[in-house]
Amino acid sequence: MRKIINLIIICFFVFICIIAMIGCKENKNVLEYFVVYSRCYDNYAELLEFGLDSKDCDRTILDKDGVMARIFDSNQKLKKQYANSDKLNILKEYDDEFFVNNSILIIFGLIGDGNFDHVVQSIAIKNETMIMNIEYSEQKSTANGLYCIVIEIDKKDIKGVSKLEIINNADNDDKFNNIKNEAKQTYLKSCIQDNYPNATLSDVSFRPFLGIYGEALVAQFYGGQYHGVWPDEEQHYNIGGLIFNIPTGYPILVWKDSEIFELSTAYDKGFLTKEDLLDIYNLYLIL
Repeated sequence: MRKIINLIIICFFVFICIIAMIGCKENKNVLEYFVVYSRCYDNYAELLEFGLDSKDCDRTILDKDGVMARIFDSNQKLKKQYANSDKLNILKEYDDEFFVNNSILIIFGLIGDGNFDHVVQSIAIKNETMIMNIEYSEQKSTANGLYCIVIEIDKKDIKGVSKLEIINNADNDDKFNNIKNEAKQTYLKSCIQDNYPNATLSDVSFRPFLGIYGEALVAQFYGGQYHGVWPDEEQHYNIGGLIFNIPTGYPILVWKDSEIFELSTAYDKGFLTKEDLLDIYNLYLIL
């Protein structure tokens, strides 16, 4: 009897250990992180004072809507970009010793009203994708507000990451999602499927998403595998007195009432105000 009791006890502890190991395996990709700065803005010119129109970092990763994470693996480029900024003073506190084992991520995304709170709930790595869950205190997602989040992260955790996925409670906003999905569907049918009939909605992304103004969505649309490598060559366009430097073949487009227009045409037609155009211009410099 004693042997049976001992065997039961041993089996019980083995079972507990197995459960613990499974739990650890399931959660091993949930990262410890430290958010050092997090704020929403509706004055994009203020963000430009940071020097954020510069894309000079060690590397970038994008999500399907063009949200960009700039990754700094060393102090050299971080100091160069923000040395004269009085806004993000926190970035001046990092030294070479910090970057031996750590990296800095600076993430910008366009969503919601610029005056409500948000918090990073979790960060995880799965199949070379960084998944970030952001919770907003209220949902005004068709207004245009830009959030800026600065995160400290272990360098070995971010090393193999090549994609970004942002999850947030504003994804539940039906009106917001309907406009974005309708715009992508229109682009798919009118600009891709004539030449590539096998293309699907999952092939269409924004690079970047530049906001919704009334019922007009503004973005650079990208057809993924059907468009190839994003071009480095740029062309200069004067739209409403503002000079846009845009990659060749990828104009900024405006979707409205199931039609797609180039930005200049939409502005001339009165779909966008001068204030809208200035917001789009400033956002395009940052995103």
